[in-house]
Amino acid sequence: MLDQLLKDNLTEKQFTDELIRLIAQESFEYGIDTKADMFIREYMIHNEHVTKHWLFRIYKAYCKSIPILLGLLRIIFTAPKTSSFKAGM
Repeated sequence: MLDQLLKDNLTEKQFTDELIRLIAQESFEYGIDTKADMFIREYMIHNEHVTKHWLFRIYKAYCKSIPILLGLLRIIFTAPKTSSFKAGM
């Protein structure tokens, strides 16, 4: 799925729609990777800077949607830590 999106030059809207869909479907449990976690991790490998920028924009857009916000924060919390991620977006 992600490989096809990457080949198709994923847009910010497509990225957002897919991530929101994945978060809405997930039942988050600590210690267990979800499809949303894997989606973010794989996309960060391909384009970390853009991924972080899009995550920040999703955070701003969905800050009043508790289920989406909690899913997003959990994904960010469990994402691989890089120096720029630790410092904030």
